[in-house]
Formats: sequence, structure tokens, C-alpha cells
Amino acid sequence: MKRTSVFAALIQWITSAGLSFRPSRQIPGKWKLYEYYTEKDNELINLKEEQIVKCRQYWELYFETNGQLEQKTNLPVVFLSKAKRVKWHTSRNYIKLMDADERDQKVDFQYAVAGENLKLLKKDEKGRIEFFGFFRKTRQF
Repeated sequence: MKRTSVFAALIQWITSAGLSFRPSRQIPGKWKLYEYYTEKDNELINLKEEQIVKCRQYWELYFETNGQLEQKTNLPVVFLSKAKRVKWHTSRNYIKLMDADERDQKVDFQYAVAGENLKLLKKDEKGRIEFFGFFRKTRQF
């Protein structure tokens, strides 16, 4: 009898504290790009953290819990760069970024969260990699 009540109390604590292990619940926060792949002229290009720093490239994302997204980037592979306000939401293993003012401007990424790492994958209609990036969760923006 006592085991059941302890187990129930633990479950209640986990759900009430907002502790969720679902990837969509782990996304809110600040993320910084540390490696990415892109396909240009049928050649797969991989830039690692040292090269990104050397080339002074960056992409920082701040996923807010209210569905807003702030981003800072100077990558040659840019998504929604002209949007003033960007919203985000997840569905299954996809994350959708959309211009809050122009609903037809949107980008879908496949995503995965593993610990403090976020992976975003965007392919074109022919299945080539437009962007495959690895982000690390940070405490600064």
C-alpha cells in the first residue's frame, strides 16, 4: 500500500514540476551552432566548430516557451532571415519555424534532442541536405 502511494507521489511531482523527457519540452532555451553540413553544387560540405569560429560564422537560437523564436545568424544557409517575428512549434519529429506576419513563409526541420544537443535537418525537394546542424544548449545569448 505504501509503495503505491510513494510511486503516485513521484509521478505527481514529475508532472507538476514540468519535468518532461519529451524532446519538444527540452527545446525551449538558448542554443548555439557548433557544427553543420550543407550541400552545395552536389558536394557535401562539413564545417566543424573550429572552422565555424575561424570563419566567424554563427547561428544562435532562442526558443521561448511562448512559441516565439529569436535568432542571430550570418550563415550562408539562412532561413527566415527577413522575418521580424518568428514563431515555432513541434509536431512529431518536426519543428516548424514560421514568419508570424506572413503565414506562408515557413520552414520545416526534422529535429532531435539528445541531452544538451539539438540536431536540425532540412532537405530540399530532391532529398539533398540544405542544412544539418548541431547546436549546444547555452546559458548566454
